[in-house]
Amino acid sequence: MARNSLAHVARGSEGAMSTTPSTRAPIRAALRELLGLTVEEFSPHQIDTTGELVSGHPATVAGQTRWMSDVASIVEAVPNGRGLGVFNWEATWTAVAGSGRDPADASSGNGRENQALFGYDDKALSTMTWFGHR
Repeated sequence: MARNSLAHVARGSEGAMSTTPSTRAPIRAALRELLGLTVEEFSPHQIDTTGELVSGHPATVAGQTRWMSDVASIVEAVPNGRGLGVFNWEATWTAVAGSGRDPADASSGNGRENQALFGYDDKALSTMTWFGHR
């Protein structure tokens, strides 16, 4: 199963949030990295084969948008208002030469550029419109 699977989100977020006793603070959110918008590489990255994708969520802009909606739906379904929100970690890690995270080799590239909300041409993807969905 892919690291970024919807089942993983359900177990890690919804399951934990829905079983938390009411005596605990009700603040819960889901942090998710974005699903890859493509498996084509600008530089080597984490989601680079179709085997790492989540069923029903292809490596396309539409698949990425559906992924975001599905994660939000899981959080919204948590009982007693405990699912307060979602956010994406570093949706701006774009494909820019020399933007690597390796301090010994900054030119190594960015392993998450295909999970950004920007295409390899640095233009915002239509996935951005998701943020106004609810």
